[in-house]
Amino acid sequence: MRFDLKGLLEDENFLIGAGLLTAGAKGQSLGEAAFPTIMNAAKTQKMFQDTAKSTKSVYDVELKKNVLKTDLEIKNNPQKYEPAKNVKTESNSLSKEALLLYKESQNIPKDQFKGWFDTLSTSQQSLYNTEIRGKISSMEQFMKIIENQEAKAQSTALPVPMKDNQIDVGALQEGIVYNLNGQIVRWNGKNFEGLNE
Repeated sequence: MRFDLKGLLEDENFLIGAGLLTAGAKGQSLGEAAFPTIMNAAKTQKMFQDTAKSTKSVYDVELKKNVLKTDLEIKNNPQKYEPAKNVKTESNSLSKEALLLYKESQNIPKDQFKGWFDTLSTSQQSLYNTEIRGKISSMEQFMKIIENQEAKAQSTALPVPMKDNQIDVGALQEGIVYNLNGQIVRWNGKNFEGLNE
């Protein structure tokens, strides 16, 4: 078995015990030796202990992404970390500029789209081609799903019970989804809550 001197010099209990034995060998009492020995043990331990330095970006092999770790964490798990990588994340969201451009494009009739597209600046055309064109079918599918869910909720929601042209609060049931003038709401026992809130 290999003798680990550095490990012993990092062990506070070993350092205090060794200091007290040394002080006892010099004829000092336990009371005289205790405080200086504890202070010296702390200083010695600090000198030999690996200190955590500032964090750095490394690639975590298990998480498959860049993370911030200290030198000590990297040293203790060298198989888990590699040098940081340029990890390109695929985003399903559009930038603000692309979203504005997309909304504008939705107001253009299909037969006039080419003329509208030709009036865009080169950077806007590039933005449309890179951020919108490839995602447009996904966005349209997503929008259709939302529209279908809203239509289904409106068709299945109960009409709000009315009495003398006023909402009949006594007939409302807590937790039930109602259609209030085209808005889907839920009665919580005290008031209506919008389901989109």
